[in-house]
Amino acid sequence: MITASVFAFHVTYACPLTCAHCCFRSSPQSKERLDFELIKKTIGNLGNEVDLIVFTGGEPFLLGNELVKLVDFATRSGYATRIVTSGYFARDIEVARLRLLPLVEAGLKEIAVSWDDYHEEFVRFEDVKNLIYVAYTETALKICVNIVRGGNSRWTKARLARLLPNSQNIDIFESPLNMTGRASDRLKSTSVRKSCELGPCPYVIKSPTLSADGHLLACCGVIPNTERLRIVSDFRGESVQEQIGFAKKNLLFKWLSVQGPYSIIRWIGERYGLHVPDRSEIGGNCEACKRLFEGEDFQKFLDSALEEMSLPIQSELLQLESLVNAGLVKQMAEPETSVNA
Repeated sequence: MITASVFAFHVTYACPLTCAHCCFRSSPQSKERLDFELIKKTIGNLGNEVDLIVFTGGEPFLLGNELVKLVDFATRSGYATRIVTSGYFARDIEVARLRLLPLVEAGLKEIAVSWDDYHEEFVRFEDVKNLIYVAYTETALKICVNIVRGGNSRWTKARLARLLPNSQNIDIFESPLNMTGRASDRLKSTSVRKSCELGPCPYVIKSPTLSADGHLLACCGVIPNTERLRIVSDFRGESVQEQIGFAKKNLLFKWLSVQGPYSIIRWIGERYGLHVPDRSEIGGNCEACKRLFEGEDFQKFLDSALEEMSLPIQSELLQLESLVNAGLVKQMAEPETSVNA
């Protein structure tokens, strides 16, 4: 059984930064923002399957006291909460304290800091240290740092682990550079990228997302305007459980969950005689999804592929669930952290 254990809100695509790798092309000029009442209505209709609500962006700290109110509402509704941020505001310890502690008092459980070579153009490493220092010394928050790494990146998981205080108590996640969003324009000349694994998607269905422009998406939303990944295009906050239930029956989402987008590309390519890009040419699952859904070549044959693969996909999913239920394999990959800031 695939469980939607995490639900993410892209509360805004506005951001004080214009990082070269941003999949949402966020900037100070971005206007997309979710209505406060829509977020509350959606939370009120999530149900018991979701354990964790993630507030991400863009930059959620731009919401100011509204963010505190959202965390408080989600907490009183029975959900744990995480905020994903660049930490841009933490220019000194006192400011970091003033921004973070009201959220903790409202019930915040996790803080995820997105920071790497691309963020460093706008946010100092000292700012990140300030935020983590306050989070570690004055709260019981679970802390993680998300790094996007290109082949020539100076900042790596190992380097951060050496330089961050109390790093043994911080989860550091390293993801490969994906050529999505702004990266596909500004970083397309990047010739060397960190190698990555292409496999089952740990987000589709398991981490549905409400995008800042109102689309209910089946995954983490890194390519937010892809219609194939939408559950509802103009979401109004009603029947969330029912809509997620429909998504669980979607054959495409099941295929992405059990095998991943690159496997679909490879199957279609071999079946219909299309060129299949080498694994080394693709930065990760999100970039593979972009190639699958935004190019006419693979998209043209996708419905036929789904029809032909229906029984094998259903069979594989049932086998996996049987093995999980028998305790012979671990639960299918769950999202570790949101990659959305």
